[in-house]
Amino acid sequence: MITVQKKDEHPLVQLAKNYIQPQDLRISGELRPQAATRIISMITEDKFLKQITVEQMRRTKKDVSVFDILPRQLKRLAAGTEPTEGQTPSVDEYGCVLHALPVQLFPSITLDTLRDNAENPNLLNMIRGSFNTVFQNDLSDLGMNGVGDDGSDFVNLNTGWIKIATDSTHTQKVTIAPETNGWIDTFATMRKNSDNRFRAISTFIVSPDNADAYNIELGKMITGSPLIADTDGHNFLRQKVISCRYMPDTVVMYTPIKNLVMGISTLIRRDSAYHARKRVLEFTYDMAVDFEIAIKKACVLGTTA
Repeated sequence: MITVQKKDEHPLVQLAKNYIQPQDLRISGELRPQAATRIISMITEDKFLKQITVEQMRRTKKDVSVFDILPRQLKRLAAGTEPTEGQTPSVDEYGCVLHALPVQLFPSITLDTLRDNAENPNLLNMIRGSFNTVFQNDLSDLGMNGVGDDGSDFVNLNTGWIKIATDSTHTQKVTIAPETNGWIDTFATMRKNSDNRFRAISTFIVSPDNADAYNIELGKMITGSPLIADTDGHNFLRQKVISCRYMPDTVVMYTPIKNLVMGISTLIRRDSAYHARKRVLEFTYDMAVDFEIAIKKACVLGTTA
């Protein structure tokens, strides 16, 4: 049976009425601050992203402070005097500047999808959840594996943490051979080469396969593992070993997890349009992101030869 549509409703809205409100599908333009913040909060609920530093940016450029990471900040100055350059953190060494670059997401909802879920009262939440999963996965992947910002392909949408650490003269680089030396000695070498001012709050960031290899190595030890790791097998000298599914097997990073920074602009635009011939509702999300390492000296990058 064909029903008469209201003048301002396309077929998908009419079909999904009572499940997806028209304003949820038709809304276009820049999102209100509350809606943008909600999207950013959902993105950063990702298991890995929620551990790093996420900076919400009202502009495309933002200075990132490092007061929660930098040690020995207390000073004593006589009244009426100002701190010297040596008594204040330098942005080059102890901070970073985010320059958010635009990225887009182009999801579509087919007419068949809405028909198949016509009785599902959680359809809107399902759709939002699927969009959010894409954001989480792609931003985690880009944050680790981005190598440039010319936009020619996915890894060139932005420069990620591994490339930033590789290019920085302040980051300590270590050649590792865990298959030969084992993970315990590998972690010990990286820790030894770190700036001891940041060791107390540093973590090892590895791939899931390398995390498994470390746990298996611990499991084969008859004695000694309680001294190296907690009972769950995910710590080294009581420092966390965190796995990120987008970290390459050939790379290990040793740094405070909050030292990894992701900036997301709160100016998020969402547009939607119904494509009658394709029978899909097309969405376009436009946002701007950037990745940085706040204190390069607090990062040790281990790579296999």
